[in-house]
Amino acid sequence: MNLINPFEELVLMTLLKSLAVVNLLKTLAIIILVFYLLRWLTRIFAPILMRRMVDNIQQKAQQQYKKQHTTRAREGETVIDKKPSSTDHSSNDVGEYVDFEEVD
Repeated sequence: MNLINPFEELVLMTLLKSLAVVNLLKTLAIIILVFYLLRWLTRIFAPILMRRMVDNIQQKAQQQYKKQHTTRAREGETVIDKKPSSTDHSSNDVGEYVDFEEVD
């Protein structure tokens, strides 16, 4: 036997549909609020983060500049920064030498 009459069934279906619409609207409202909250927070914190990054990069550049210019050699002094590689890459297996002559 059916315990719910057709009118009550119609009312329940309408209620469920309206609840679905309300839940959809709540979800959309939450998404919009989160979007605007993140946008607002970005406007506040992005300049602070960018300033910190620029200061950090500037500080590293100053340290590098100081490091390069504090180790200056005195006038007339020869400074070798890097040891040349000791391995010779020339080999006799390159190929046969051909002596070319210019033709008029």
